[in-house]
Amino acid sequence: MSELGCSHLRELRLKSCSGVTDLGVELVAVKCRMLEVLDLSFVPITGNFLPPILLLQYLQPLIS
Repeated sequence: MSELGCSHLRELRLKSCSGVTDLGVELVAVKCRMLEVLDLSFVPITGNFLPPILLLQYLQPLIS
């Protein structure tokens, strides 16, 4: 059985993307456990996604 998601994704840049939600960012954190870079600059989100993001052990400082 193959794993669903993006388990090997290391970098995701969503700078200035519209339509990104807190839930979407939270799902990225849950499915992309190896994420090192996450750029959320100028993305209109509230920050409710932070608890799962803080569990990413390889994540470098957030760019916001």
